[in-house]
Parts: sequence; structure tokens; C-alpha cells
Amino acid sequence: MGVLKPLGTFALGLGLIYLLLGYAGPGETWAVIRMVAPFWLAVAAVTFTISILARTFRWDLLLRPMEYRGGVRGLLGIYMVSLFLSYVLPARIGDFARPYMAGRRFDLPLGKALASVALERVFDLLAVALAVLLALAYLPRAMETAWVLRGVVVLALMVVLAISVLLVSYRYEARLAAVVARMASILQMGYVTAIGRRSSSLLRAFNRGLREMALTRRSMAPIAFISLLVWGAELATSYLVLLSLGVTASLPAFILAISIGVAFATLPLTPGGLGSYELGVTAVLTMGGVPGASALAFSITDHIFKYAYILAFGTVPTFHSWKQVMAGLEGRGSRDGGMAPDGNPFPGEGSGRG
Repeated sequence: MGVLKPLGTFALGLGLIYLLLGYAGPGETWAVIRMVAPFWLAVAAVTFTISILARTFRWDLLLRPMEYRGGVRGLLGIYMVSLFLSYVLPARIGDFARPYMAGRRFDLPLGKALASVALERVFDLLAVALAVLLALAYLPRAMETAWVLRGVVVLALMVVLAISVLLVSYRYEARLAAVVARMASILQMGYVTAIGRRSSSLLRAFNRGLREMALTRRSMAPIAFISLLVWGAELATSYLVLLSLGVTASLPAFILAISIGVAFATLPLTPGGLGSYELGVTAVLTMGGVPGASALAFSITDHIFKYAYILAFGTVPTFHSWKQVMAGLEGRGSRDGGMAPDGNPFPGEGSGRG
């Protein structure tokens, strides 16, 4: 069952692409893909590398107030593993694995590492929202449709929801922890009580992480700038893929298409947003005047390019991490039946500072 579920979500993504090919025409789509120019893909690899390095540097800035001193190099391998997991497994597993791995390797409490990842996502959403607003200001009239406006509203709601969750968690930490503990005690089940206790401790550690970051206008400025650099490098990467195919699209339509595609890809339905990304990008570009086959060819090529990059540079770090995890589990199993000395089944998470 554990293997069938990822395969099923992967098949779902391929099914979406199959339906899109039926709309655009497989022959016409392949005719565009086969015209790809390798030179522009090589340049795209450079801009994609810049994006990943910038993301890792931003994560380092967010972790420094928690006394993290491993530097960008220490986080880069973890980031590549998280990307690999997100692209080959459903439910955005990499986003949850990243703080766990950082906590184990650098003695950071899981809640605090999770807080840094959550703040990253907020800055990402704000950068995407800014790009969408700029695109809307110059959007062709042909694209001013109810469908596009609904997509923009969804993006705006995602930004508001993400910020609201952080604010509520931060402002009402004690109440939320009490509610979780109360629900667990009412149910009076052993595993539910354990989950309740763990959720409460994670919530407190999460908010301690937010407080330790102590974000001010001065400290947020470089993080906001790097977030704009990240999104700019992401857009540049996709635009270079577009150039490699000889496909033309207006810049506002292109920015909006990538933004909608990324929003669709964040839905935890398929590995790496397979199929959902192609659906969002193709739909918006088509409304922007790009032929359906060209729009689909671009979205497929862009996604394959990023899959290939992450598999090429993420497989080895993921393999080494897996070996370390298995070695650790075997070692603990021989000593104490797989449990940490304090009975915590997730060793390393509660042993950090704070």
C-alpha cells in the first residue's frame, strides 16, 4: 500500500497531461518540443541554480537567530533532499522532511526549524503576489476574464491564509495548546493523547522559533530582497525554457501563467505538481493568445527540465541521507528498541536548545 499510493498519484499526474495532450494534439505538441535549443536550457540551469542557492541562503538567514552556525553549505544538501522528495512523492513531503532533517543534523528543535520553513513560504507567497499584481497592471484585455480573476483571488486568499495562520498561532499559542490537550483528554485514547501532547509541544516550539527570529524591518529587508531574487530567478528559468522552444508570449501573460501554475503545483495531489502545473500554465497561456500545443509543450518541457535537474543533483544527497537514517534506526534499535532515551520516537527533535 505504501508503494501503490505514490504510484497512484504519479499516474494521476500523467493522466492530467494525457487529457491536455488530447486537447492540444500530441503530434503538434511533440513538434514544438523537438525544436528545443540546448543552449537556452544550459543558461536556464544557471538561473535555476541561482534560485536554489538564494533559497538556501535565505533559510540560513532565518535560522541564524536560533544559533544555527552551519552556514549555507550545511543546508544545501538538506534543501536538495527536500526538493527531491517533493518531486518524487506526493503531499509536499519534502517541506515536512526539511525541518526534521535540519533538526536532527544541527541540533535544532523541530518546531523552530518548522517556523523557519513556514516563514519562507509566507515570503514566497508575498513575492508571487507582487509579481501577479505587476502582471495584472499590463495584462492584455483578452485575458481579463472571470477565470483569470478567480485564479488571482485564489492566490490572494493563499497569502492571507498563510499570514493568518502564523498570526493566530503566535497570538493564541497558550489557548491553542490548551484546546489540543483538552481534546486529547476528552477522547481518552493512548495514541490520541500522545499526539495531543506532541502537537502542543510542537506549537510551543514553533512559536518560540518565531520569537527567536525577532524579525524587524531591518532584518526582514534582506529576506524580502532575497525572496524577490528567488522568484525572479524562477521566472527567468522558465522564460529561458520558453525561448529554447521558440515560443512567444506577452510578459504579463507569462508571469501570470507561471504564478497560477505554481499555485496549482502547491496542491498536494501529485508528486512535484505533475499535471496540475501543466494545467494551470497551459490554460493561462492559451487565453493569452499562445497556441494550445505551444503552451502545453512549454509547460511539459519546463517541468521535465526541473525534474531532470533535481534528480541529477538531489539523488546522491537523498541516498546518503537515507543511509544515515537507516544506520541510526538500526543503532537505536539494537540499544533501546528504536526509542530515544526519553521515550521520544523521534530522537533529536527535543534535544536541541530551547
